[in-house]
Amino acid sequence: MDLSVRDVPVPTDDTPTELITALAELDRQAMVDFFGHDDLTEDADAQTRHFRAQQDTEKWWLAVHDTDQRLVGAAALGLPRHDNTRVAEMEATVAPGVAVAPVLTVLWQHLEPRLAAAGRTSVQWWQMHRDGVDAAEQDRLVPATGSGSLQRDEWTSALDSLGFVLEQVERHSVLELARHRDSWAALTAAAQPYATDYEVLSWPGATPPELQESMARLRNRMSTDVPSGALDIEEETWDAARVARSDQLGIAKGRTPLFSVARHRGSGELVAYTLIESPDRKPATAWQEDTLVRADHRGHRLGTLVKTANLDQLVRLRPQVERVHTWNADENQWMLAINVALGFAPASAEGAWQRCG
Repeated sequence: MDLSVRDVPVPTDDTPTELITALAELDRQAMVDFFGHDDLTEDADAQTRHFRAQQDTEKWWLAVHDTDQRLVGAAALGLPRHDNTRVAEMEATVAPGVAVAPVLTVLWQHLEPRLAAAGRTSVQWWQMHRDGVDAAEQDRLVPATGSGSLQRDEWTSALDSLGFVLEQVERHSVLELARHRDSWAALTAAAQPYATDYEVLSWPGATPPELQESMARLRNRMSTDVPSGALDIEEETWDAARVARSDQLGIAKGRTPLFSVARHRGSGELVAYTLIESPDRKPATAWQEDTLVRADHRGHRLGTLVKTANLDQLVRLRPQVERVHTWNADENQWMLAINVALGFAPASAEGAWQRCG
């Protein structure tokens, strides 16, 4: 297959270009082919705003065309600007029915020298896969952490052939709200006696200015306090301004952010938080993003309390939402146990692949 790779120009305004519109449709088709739905995709308007936001992360987008100029694949890369400056994160999409290996190979041949020139010596490739739990042993690929597995397929073969190592598997789970919302009150009541030194606060939209500095310290810890296997990760650098930028980007992309946090009564410091984003253009869907309990405040069931508080806020403010998607490192059994108690059920897996040097 004769393929060509081109850079996607960063748009100069919020109007989607023809190419970005085509990329959004490619992503939608790939997700529908994989899941049977497009819950996890964003439209061209949201993708344009995301791509234009280059202040904290330099973004490279690539499009792959065949000889008939048909769009058959794409890649999105993020190069952190303030921290982790030797790291590049990436993901790729291949059109349904198109062989995966040639697309990934041409993408990597195009990217490898550019990343080396940019000093990005650790490339972390995040890719969606089938969960390998029910696969025969010879068809399962276990990550370096020893926890979780992927089902071997053309994606795993292609990434392995390019020299990437499967470092970690994240479990993708889905919560059907109508089936489980009545169980949260009991979980909250059972957790409260362990957390008398804390108060839970919730809000929709951007983080209040008076909480931004404390939230920034939590966001710093999010990069190091959660299991990450042997991924080359250093603590991220957040401040109040970056918190505000992150919140405003989500809002500009048409997402409604919902936060719940735990504040330590003695110090006034935020020590746990969780974030759900509900895309306005997908009213039945929400995405459970970060959840963190600071390591020195664990053991007080704060994870349960902030999660149930935020789900209550979601049901109250976004009653049209039917299901919530979330992702957790498979070795993070503590957070997974909370999610299972809430009603989350496994749906797929995401592989964290890494190539260093």
